[in-house]
Amino acid sequence: MSDDAFDLMNAIAVKVRNPIRDPRNLARLDARLGGLGDVAVPTDGRQSFHDGVLHVEREPPAAATYVLPYDGNEWRDELAATVFLQVDHPRLRETARQILGGEIDPRRAADLLRRWVYDNLEKRPLPSLPNALQVLETRAGDCNEHAVLFAALARAAGLPARVNAGVVYGDGAFLYHAWNEVWIGSGWLSVDPAFDQMPADATHVKLIDGGPERHAALLGVIGKLSIDVLPEQDKDAAS
Repeated sequence: MSDDAFDLMNAIAVKVRNPIRDPRNLARLDARLGGLGDVAVPTDGRQSFHDGVLHVEREPPAAATYVLPYDGNEWRDELAATVFLQVDHPRLRETARQILGGEIDPRRAADLLRRWVYDNLEKRPLPSLPNALQVLETRAGDCNEHAVLFAALARAAGLPARVNAGVVYGDGAFLYHAWNEVWIGSGWLSVDPAFDQMPADATHVKLIDGGPERHAALLGVIGKLSIDVLPEQDKDAAS
């Protein structure tokens, strides 16, 4: 599949009838979704999807319950190297080590990595399917590059991490977006290094979890996805 098949930033643009006030501070989102085709919307600790209605709630503050590196068995896959996340490469491991400076608390480590990726990547769209080592070298990209590099650095530091794909609200529509989750022991915590958020606001709607190799599944919803924001959700925007 060609790289431009993954240039979904403007391809998935779902306008809504009820604009969202202050989306970057939204704590709760309720919406009706349609046109999903074969996409099975994940239900997890942050979002639920039943009978066509989506509920997303930004995670409350929670402390980490282990120290880095993670040594459990449950999330070993979320530490593994992939073709896009070259976790074992010396440059990625050394960069993660320098960023963390000995930090062993998973939540604080995620915060340091998020800030570093946000501060060190030039914000511009690239029509390519990124890998972490390439992004570390070019220091530029959109949400895909931010999410891939963050995930690789987190895994290199022993912090289980995922790359999520879905949509996020901005300027009157939901647009394609990629972000991350990290395991802090008490649960998965959303992290958006492109928006500099941890946890991410409630307009982050996860449609796919897994690495970039799975994100092409979103091509099936282009031009079909509908999102009807329920107006009650605006009451929960943080002041």
